[in-house]
Amino acid sequence: MGLVPRLVLKIILLVLVLTTFLLARFGYAGFPVSFGEGPDLLWLGCITTGPYLIIVPAVILAELATDDFPCKTDVLWTLACGILYIVLGSCTVEFHDTKLFCFPHLPRV
Repeated sequence: MGLVPRLVLKIILLVLVLTTFLLARFGYAGFPVSFGEGPDLLWLGCITTGPYLIIVPAVILAELATDDFPCKTDVLWTLACGILYIVLGSCTVEFHDTKLFCFPHLPRV
């Protein structure tokens, strides 16, 4: 795969990671977004969104700076962070499925 499609995919990835980070930090429509109950899921959310927000721009800059960027490094970082995002997402979905969560501005049925 050429340099341009890889960079486009990395920029899309950066936008998605930034969106996840900003939602986790500031919430949505005035309501905080929670990864789940307990400190374990909070730490999982912090170690997933924070460092990957640094890794993706570093990989983009490294690909722009050098012609022979090691593909193995990129695959390993993407695989490790992808697994963390899958675990975090599944824990978050499980938390919100098991809780009877109702937004205050929605009428109760």
